[in-house]
Amino acid sequence: MSVGKRIVNYISSFRLDDRSIAVFRIILGISVLYNLVLIKLPYAVEFWGQHTIIPIDILKNMNGPSSHSIFDYIRNDIFAYVYISVAILSALLFIVGYKSKYNAIILLFLYWNLLQGAANWIGGYDFYNFHLLFWAMFLPLDNHFSIKPPKLKPKVSLAVSIILITQICWIYFATGMAKYGTAWTEGYAVKIMASDKWVTYKTAAFFANNIWVYKPLTYLTLFFEVSLPFFVLFPLRKTPIFRYIGILFLVGFHVSIFSIYDVANFSIAGLSGAALLLPEAFWQKWKFSPTQYAEKTKPTSTLKRYLQYLKYAFFLIAFYVINLNNMKFLAGYTPLNKTNLGKKFYQYSPNISINSPVRISIFFQYWKMFAPEPIRDIGWLSIEYKKKDGQLYDLFSDKKIDSEHPVINYKPRGFEFQLLIYTRAMRFKNKLFTRVFLKYWFLHQLKIRNVPESYYKDFYLAEYRFYYPPNQEDISNIKVEKNLYDIQYIRTFADQ
Repeated sequence: MSVGKRIVNYISSFRLDDRSIAVFRIILGISVLYNLVLIKLPYAVEFWGQHTIIPIDILKNMNGPSSHSIFDYIRNDIFAYVYISVAILSALLFIVGYKSKYNAIILLFLYWNLLQGAANWIGGYDFYNFHLLFWAMFLPLDNHFSIKPPKLKPKVSLAVSIILITQICWIYFATGMAKYGTAWTEGYAVKIMASDKWVTYKTAAFFANNIWVYKPLTYLTLFFEVSLPFFVLFPLRKTPIFRYIGILFLVGFHVSIFSIYDVANFSIAGLSGAALLLPEAFWQKWKFSPTQYAEKTKPTSTLKRYLQYLKYAFFLIAFYVINLNNMKFLAGYTPLNKTNLGKKFYQYSPNISINSPVRISIFFQYWKMFAPEPIRDIGWLSIEYKKKDGQLYDLFSDKKIDSEHPVINYKPRGFEFQLLIYTRAMRFKNKLFTRVFLKYWFLHQLKIRNVPESYYKDFYLAEYRFYYPPNQEDISNIKVEKNLYDIQYIRTFADQ
């Protein structure tokens, strides 16, 4: 076989299997549904309605001029609930496979508007969902495991397959390269994550307290994230062992994260990516009959022909942007930024970059989860108030505060919790959005409880700070530091 034919066969081997795409559709739909029902819906009014926590003018200003959304024109509490409910219905139809291609477009539009409307406060899990949902529009989602499969099943686009595989590889490789902090290089990053009691589940104690668990997991995470492209891009054989190793890593990684840490729907989205990579050999082993595809026909009109050219031109531009922006990330946020080549590329990259017209788009390629290392401020937040007896009580549980033995009295859920997790980075100058949210969240909690402004002086933002020092694996002697911020300080909080 000639070299040219081998290259063609190698590239063709990256065409995704439509049975894997069907499993991907189901898991991705569950991921989006989880996000909409448990994260977005409980906070519908607070961010997308009329009575928002952050004043609407400040919200729009901080989102930026490229964050246009339908919520710029319609601000209504009922509309916010109806809007998210329609998105939930679309996600359900997407999962069961009813006209999934149309539902993917509808769901993407609805989801994109939600992200644009809160662009400065969304997390990496939202971006992961968005990227996968965007490219799902170009896949034959209904060929298998759907309530209404098409009679003529379209073949999977090789171009979209390559883009999706490239995107998944970049997400993990870039994240792995960015994890160069001492917690990762010395093997205790998983211990830090599992020690963050406000964000973790009870199972996390097992990971935090056993060195034979957290140290290997830390190094394995680093190794597999950086080497995932090798396992995925290795030429497929009759038994694609390297692809299976990559898939097993993704499944193990996301299941372990999901069992330790509240990362919203990030792990579910990651499992959908793992399903997408299942090769044809997997389905053949389980005796699934191959798909009988419809014959490909050439465009019958000039307009359709030009639209096809336009589509492939877009694919080329998207492939260029994904790779360029990830290389720019490597040059700016990994150890490569200390090399001459990295510095020169980062300085030169704006000259060959294509700017996104909107805030939320596939142009976003900033994959920095738990990098360069997990957050070391692993305390918690609450609101406390002083009663007539002069003692402090927790606003949410009404429990008396024991100053000698700090305990977590307040653990919210959903979007509110994800936002409060970020606010623990309020000391950093470039994290203004965390202080803005924290200020208005505090005022909002007093307002919904009808606390007269004359009593605000008796209420405090309580910060319990458990700082994990660099180069220190043993934290048994570290004590919880408590800070109370009064209303005068909070009113000027976002100005600092």
